[in-house]
Amino acid sequence: MNELEQLEYFCRELYTTSDPEIRSQAEKACSSLCERADCPSICQLLLQHSTSCYSQLIASTALTKYISNRDAIISHSSRLAIRDFALNYLAAHAGLEKFVQQALITLICRLTKLGWLDSVDGSPGFCDILDCASKFIECGQTSAILTGVQILNNLVSEMNHDCECDVTRAIFLQRKRSSSFRDLLLLPIFRLSLNLLRDADQNLTSLDLNNPEQHGLFSQSLQLVHSCLSYDFIGTSGSVNSTVCDVSSNGMDDLVVVQIPTSWRQIFLDSETVPLFFRLYKNLSPDLSVLALSCLVQIASIRRSLFTNAERSIFLSQIVSGCRDILLSVSNITPSSSTTTNTNTTVIGSPHNTLSNTITTTNNNNHNSSMNKEDCNLINNPEAYHEFCLLLSRLKCNYQLNELVTLDDYSSFIELLTIFTVNSLKASTDESNQNSLHYLLTLWQRLVASIPYVHSSDTHMLDTFTPQIINAYIETRLNSIPNYMNHTTIHITRESIRSEKKSKEFINLSKSFNNSTTNDTLHTDNHHNHNYNNNNCNSIITNNSKLVNDSLSINNECLLDDWITLSQQLDQFGTIGRCVYGKTCNTIILLFDEYASSLEKAFNILTSNNLSVNDSHLEQVLRLEEHRLAWLVYMVGALIGGRVNYANADECDGELVCRVIQLTRLITNFITSNTPTTQSPSMIRLELAVLSFFEQLRRVYVGENVGRLSKFYQCLSDKLGISDEMMILDVFINKILTNLKYWSNCESVLQRTLNLLSELSVGFSAMRKLLRLDNIQFMLINHTPEYFPFLSSNTTIELSQLSTISRLRTTFYASISRLLMVELVTNQLIIALLFGDSSNFNEKLMKISIIGLARDIRGILYSLNNKASYQMLMNWIYPNGLLLFNRVLELWPYDYTITIPILKTITELINNRNGRLLYDITIPTGFYCLHMLVNFYVILVFNYSLIHVKSQKIHYIKLN
Repeated sequence: MNELEQLEYFCRELYTTSDPEIRSQAEKACSSLCERADCPSICQLLLQHSTSCYSQLIASTALTKYISNRDAIISHSSRLAIRDFALNYLAAHAGLEKFVQQALITLICRLTKLGWLDSVDGSPGFCDILDCASKFIECGQTSAILTGVQILNNLVSEMNHDCECDVTRAIFLQRKRSSSFRDLLLLPIFRLSLNLLRDADQNLTSLDLNNPEQHGLFSQSLQLVHSCLSYDFIGTSGSVNSTVCDVSSNGMDDLVVVQIPTSWRQIFLDSETVPLFFRLYKNLSPDLSVLALSCLVQIASIRRSLFTNAERSIFLSQIVSGCRDILLSVSNITPSSSTTTNTNTTVIGSPHNTLSNTITTTNNNNHNSSMNKEDCNLINNPEAYHEFCLLLSRLKCNYQLNELVTLDDYSSFIELLTIFTVNSLKASTDESNQNSLHYLLTLWQRLVASIPYVHSSDTHMLDTFTPQIINAYIETRLNSIPNYMNHTTIHITRESIRSEKKSKEFINLSKSFNNSTTNDTLHTDNHHNHNYNNNNCNSIITNNSKLVNDSLSINNECLLDDWITLSQQLDQFGTIGRCVYGKTCNTIILLFDEYASSLEKAFNILTSNNLSVNDSHLEQVLRLEEHRLAWLVYMVGALIGGRVNYANADECDGELVCRVIQLTRLITNFITSNTPTTQSPSMIRLELAVLSFFEQLRRVYVGENVGRLSKFYQCLSDKLGISDEMMILDVFINKILTNLKYWSNCESVLQRTLNLLSELSVGFSAMRKLLRLDNIQFMLINHTPEYFPFLSSNTTIELSQLSTISRLRTTFYASISRLLMVELVTNQLIIALLFGDSSNFNEKLMKISIIGLARDIRGILYSLNNKASYQMLMNWIYPNGLLLFNRVLELWPYDYTITIPILKTITELINNRNGRLLYDITIPTGFYCLHMLVNFYVILVFNYSLIHVKSQKIHYIKLN
């Protein structure tokens, strides 16, 4: 067996053998191919003589790696020869496997990119790639045309983004290549792709999209248009390993502006360019319609400065008209009579139709008719739905409300958009829909935020339609409660549900023709393929029992547990709800009063009759009402946080704040009664909602720069007897003290509570006000486990599994230390701050106590921002406190649960924050710190040097 045959054998066995030894030999032989000096010749021979797709793939991939090696010395003529060979091989072998064809195309495009700036004797060199691809397209055969378009598609992607071989090179080289390609070939390629789409649009009836080649050609043509529009024209968004069509790689997918060169202007002034893509969306299959919408998203993001005012109006009109037609096809209604308002606002308490008469209603036939049409791409295609929502969002991202309201189709567009949004809210039950819903709510948020800038002569109609959006949001959130109210666990996450990237399906579709030529590519290719107004609470229980029982089998995630997504939606809700604030407040107040009254009745029954959680009917009522009120409290907080200075609505704010404070008092009375149901998941969610409300209230109505707002405080004074900021601060501190005492085992509630305390204790004026409160003085003196159980030493669990609750000690002591440092206190107070019980300790309790001490000191250190306060702590902690830490590191040097908190404390101790270590040369504090640090370093180095490493692999893991 000669060398070529042996190599071909290894290529085949690499993918087909089940023998580990043979596979290892094959991997070694194939991976070393790109390192050989004769790699080009041996790979070309392998391609010429082998009929195995595995050998063809390995040869193409090895060539790509070989020419990408920045250390390889390859002449210009040799690179051109390899490219020409690959082009001729593609032309002569029409039946190649897709992954082989893709590997060869990647080789061609990589060669073109690396040699783009090279030229010899005035020859075009690699810049004639468009002519080479055009030969494939001009031959007339569908397979050849598809190959040519694929080459151009990959080329645009390759030229637009850095590859790994470019990381160590100068950035300007990549930008020079990218700019040169943009100026020379990108516009002709874009025109070519548009011509292909126009020809296909004219002959659409004669095309068979079930044919893989014709379907692939359509897909590649649309992707080529999208790649051109997604090009980094001005060199601000390129990044390593970015994906074509991934405009969100820089995390700014909501604010993308396509910086089209001025030379492209005439293409978009053509009255047929924008309608072409709307026709393609309408007439193509669902998977292709996604690509058409993706192109429209980029077109709608073209920089507004490309056009004059008149041209911009025409261009925007085309996009809005196309979007209106899509909305009309989804709604299947006549927009001129789509909505009829009903001003009756009586409350119906049935849990199935809570908002049926509370909100401004619309014609039922209009709303129910949407999202039922079977032949609509948008309805049956979640990816297209997502792209369409993104398209709508881009309208307001790039254009002004003043420009939208002057369009002829604006009134019907905004009316249909309202119906579409209401139906989207009603269908927002899964994660993918939440992703799309974000863009819809963002559009409405930006529209409402732009109202102050609309000319008085223009009618934006938002005050007519935004109440419908608000009411639909409230209704759908409350109606979704039965889906998760019976979950027995709660998982608060701060990871965003909403993907910053565009739909995964679109990217996967793009990658099906543009995947990398790795082993994984081959394998992927081979495997493709109740009435609450009754006085008797028993009637409440009866009316709700069936609703609850029917929902037991539903296992949906609770949006209240995902803080990032929830905060995004609440921020949008707060802005939109402020548009017609009076109606929004009336709706929430009616619902709030009803649910709070029902919850109070249930609380009274539970506490007076000493019932337990075994009373299932009453428990279900508590869960339902606590979840309902949690949503409403979150919404109230969002509305308070959305306050704007130009709109005087402080009286409405006061009405809402009064109800939440009354609810807070009700909750406090309940949880202090030691009732078994006080720490249920629904109560935790309600507590988190109340804390979120207090955070918004503090930001808007409490602070150094917030003046006395007469209408707001007048409302609170009339209803609650709260007449000034000091009394509101006392409400804050009462809530904080209650949570720190009764929620010691709930990390999420404790963390949000301590964050609120930390925010309140920032600012000199705010801290001086807090120090005037008796509850704050109580906290400063009595910070012991007796009053704050989360400070206690828990010995029931292993050190390696210590609850993260103990880590909150740092935040707690940082806050109270800031309060102590408002005025320079005596050393005795600093010592009292750290004073603890000195009873006999066992080893485990000693470790837990030292961990707590280290975290406490670290919290205090974080708040010491001047020399005087820092010196007070140093006088106490040096030398005995540091000797304690020194001894602990000697006793337990390998116990990370205790060494990490100590090392973090030492790091904070030597942190020269605000120059607190810059003492005069006559003061030895700096020497003390250095002496202490050297001692710690000696102990650590000595102990870690004794670690016996059994293998090099373990040593490597330890070092990294």
